[in-house]
This record gives sequence, C-alpha cells and structure tokens, in this order.
Amino acid sequence: TDEELKNWKWALIKSGKVSLMLTQNKGPVHPAGEHDFNVAFYFYPDDVVALHEKLSKEGYPVTNLIVTFYRMKEFSLKDPDGHFLSFGQDTKEPPTECEEH
Repeated sequence: TDEELKNWKWALIKSGKVSLMLTQNKGPVHPAGEHDFNVAFYFYPDDVVALHEKLSKEGYPVTNLIVTFYRMKEFSLKDPDGHFLSFGQDTKEPPTECEEH
C-alpha cells in the first residue's frame, strides 16, 4: 500500500543466486560518516575486491574498501540520481578502524 511504502526501512530481495538489499535511513550510515543519503542499494558480488579495483581503474568515484562492524568487506558509490550503491562480501576480517570526523 502507499502507507507501507512511506514507512519502509529495510528489505532483502532474493532471486536464485542474486540478493538485493534496500534500506532507508535519516542520516549517515557509512562507518566513516562521510555520506548522507536516503536510499542505499546493496549488491553482493562474488569478488568485491576485484570489482572495487575494476571500477576504480575505470574512473568511478568509489569509496575506500572497508570492513564494517557487521563483517562485510564493502565499498560504495553514488549514482547519477544521488542513490548510494554499496557492494559487499562476507568476511572474517576485523572491522576497519575509522577516524572520527
């Protein structure tokens, strides 16, 4: 319903091997606190490090590759419409320490 769409905060959509997580927030979500956005799209590639390297070499404005407190190695970029696209992969690595801003 329209009311449910106005109040949604998080969704995980799966189809076969593909998962898409949608989340809404009211302030910075990136661990470094450097990005403010209302909608983030999360993608789970098989090799997040290789994807980060490829997109960086192609000139996309990607964030640094970090490990989050929820143990995802991830990076993000803002699309032309202002949405935040995040790409993550499960990891056992410790979280990246971020400087306070």
